[in-house]
Amino acid sequence: MRRPARRRGQGARRRRARPGVRAPGDHRLQPQRRGGEAAIRGLLESGERPTAVFCVNDLVALGVLRTLRTENIAVPTDMAVVGYDDVAFAAELSTPLTSIRQPTHELGARAADLLLSGPDGEAEHVMFQPTLVVRGSSSASAR
Repeated sequence: MRRPARRRGQGARRRRARPGVRAPGDHRLQPQRRGGEAAIRGLLESGERPTAVFCVNDLVALGVLRTLRTENIAVPTDMAVVGYDDVAFAAELSTPLTSIRQPTHELGARAADLLLSGPDGEAEHVMFQPTLVVRGSSSASAR
């Protein structure tokens, strides 16, 4: 698993561990549409029915949305879905996807700056602030 995806998973597990948050266990998957379809199908077949699903990326969320539609589970009324990356198609889905947007322009510019500064510089840990883009797949936008 790529490092950013691993960190997202770690952050989600920490959030789930907070008091008052009930969440099913981890459902490891392939980070693509079919992985989302398989993961949500497995979750539903287990008898667990969360009120929300946070997906490692928007392709996984697409698979989740497709499966929920075929299972007649209303999004966001029965289950909210949130993706990560805010890819171009996220706003164009029949149920527009709530997603976390990374500041890709700033990320790319900073990466170029670091590369152009040459190999003599010290290693630098850079953090960027993502933005939650609320759309129709989460209950917050349905209010």
